[in-house]
Amino acid sequence: MEIHDYQRQILLNYTLTGDYLSKTNIGYNFLSFVFHESDYIFFTAKHESFIQNEGYFYDLLVTRDNELVKKYLPYNPLYYGEVRIHSRNPFLIHNSKLLFSDLLSDTVFSVSRDTIYPEFIFTYKNESLPSHLTKSGHSKLIEELNAGGEGLRKYDFNASLVSGNEKCLVYSYIHQMNKHHGFYSIGTGNTREFSFESTDLNLAKILAPLFVEDEKFVTVVPLYVLEKLLLTP
Repeated sequence: MEIHDYQRQILLNYTLTGDYLSKTNIGYNFLSFVFHESDYIFFTAKHESFIQNEGYFYDLLVTRDNELVKKYLPYNPLYYGEVRIHSRNPFLIHNSKLLFSDLLSDTVFSVSRDTIYPEFIFTYKNESLPSHLTKSGHSKLIEELNAGGEGLRKYDFNASLVSGNEKCLVYSYIHQMNKHHGFYSIGTGNTREFSFESTDLNLAKILAPLFVEDEKFVTVVPLYVLEKLLLTP
C-alpha cells in the first residue's frame, strides 16, 4: 500500500502488515492521487509546483516511471492564493474508466495518459453559482460561506461524484445550503435524490446513518440494495 506524505511530496510504500518497503520522490505538490493503467495521476488542487524554475499550473499531472507525461486542466495561479475549494478525493474508477470530478466544476472528466474528455455534465434544477464567485478564484465564495451562506441559498453548487459501480453512480451537491445525495442509474437514466436534513421522508430517516461520512457508505450497505430501493421505476 502507498501513503502520501504531502509535506515532502513523496509516496511511502508499506506491506499490509505495516512493514516499510520504499519511498518514491514525486517532486510535485499534490493533494491526492490514483494509480491507473501503469500511470500515476496526481490531483494538485491548484497548489503550484516549481521544478528547475519551471512552473506547473495544472489540476492534474500524469506520470509514468516518475516521468511527467501529461498535464491537464490548466489554471491561472494569480487567482488562487492560500484559500481554495476542492474535493478531498476526486477520483473514481467506473467501468474501467478513471473519472475525475472536482467541486465547483459541472463536468466529470474521463482521464487517461492519452486524453481527457467530458464523460458527464452536472445540471441543476435551480440556479447555479454566478461566475463572479467561481471564475476568478474562490475567495469571494469562501467569504460568502464564512458569513453564513444566506446569500447562497438560491443556488445549487458543489456537485461531485461520491461512489458507484457498473450500474449506478452516487453524487452529492449543495441545495439551499443543505447537502443532497443523488443516485443515477446508468442503464435506465433514472435519478433519485434525497436530502437527509429533511424530517418528512421516512426513507431518509432509514438511510441517514449511512451518510455520516460519504466514504463509509458503500461499506455499510451494498450498492445493489440501494439500486433496488431507489432506482426501480
